[in-house]
Amino acid sequence: MLAFNQSQSKINKDSSMGSLTLLLVEDNPLLQKVTSHMLTSLGYTVKVAGDGKSALVACLNQRFDLIFMDMGLPDMNGISVTQSIRRLAYRNTDTPIVALTTQNRETIMPLGKEVGLNDHQQKPASPNDLKNLVDHWCHTH
Repeated sequence: MLAFNQSQSKINKDSSMGSLTLLLVEDNPLLQKVTSHMLTSLGYTVKVAGDGKSALVACLNQRFDLIFMDMGLPDMNGISVTQSIRRLAYRNTDTPIVALTTQNRETIMPLGKEVGLNDHQQKPASPNDLKNLVDHWCHTH
């Protein structure tokens, strides 16, 4: 589950600086609601984008501490969105991006690593899975 691209720098966030801000890119309304609820219950601020275009606009306008990326979006696939964020969204070119997908790691990560995907979490994710990913990518140990 953790640490595919260790060369990507982790973001150091002091808890005194406030809540981490996460972008959840997910087109399924039920999964948007459930996943964002889990993340906000863990104390994170969550912005939801329902498609690739909305995710790119959000990344151009705001810096995020971590991005959870669905791979099966209606307008673009998650690989294309990740690649575009890495190339175009200057505020988030180094933001960790974690695939949230029903596909297995072996299917996603070879190409994902090439375009800048940092990690993978198979759906459905538990609150503990999400917390571990945020802790891993956004905090120093």
